[in-house]
Amino acid sequence: VYSDSKNETIKEKNLHKKSELSTITLNNLRHIYFSNEKGISEKIMTEDQFLDYTLLFKSFFISHSQYNDLLVQFDSKETVNKFKGKQVDLYGSYYGFQCSGGKPNKTACMYGGVTQHENNQLYDTKKIPINLWIDSIRTVVPLEEG
Repeated sequence: VYSDSKNETIKEKNLHKKSELSTITLNNLRHIYFSNEKGISEKIMTEDQFLDYTLLFKSFFISHSQYNDLLVQFDSKETVNKFKGKQVDLYGSYYGFQCSGGKPNKTACMYGGVTQHENNQLYDTKKIPINLWIDSIRTVVPLEEG
């Protein structure tokens, strides 16, 4: 579903929780993370939104052949307000197919993280545990050994 309008009724019926997705869909998501390009940006800010639980980073992609903007969806508008208008770091895998929001065929959606920019850097490789929440339930993700 693509649209430039902000009709939340139309959009929300097309969104699904992870628990509603099939194994095939979840495997596709895994493939996206390992095979697709990553959207990485530090110290970026936006006030723009498509829906009240999204942030829209206009002109995110400088020289991408297809996409201009990046849309990030959150679980609530309260979560959006923690990041809206503040400097953030983005790291995630983006996709365009069935990305609902922004300009049709010019906006990519992102699976991944948004964190407040704190200017902290890792200089050596380090495994960092993931704090993963699926449908409001904390899920432990063990670090791989080795």
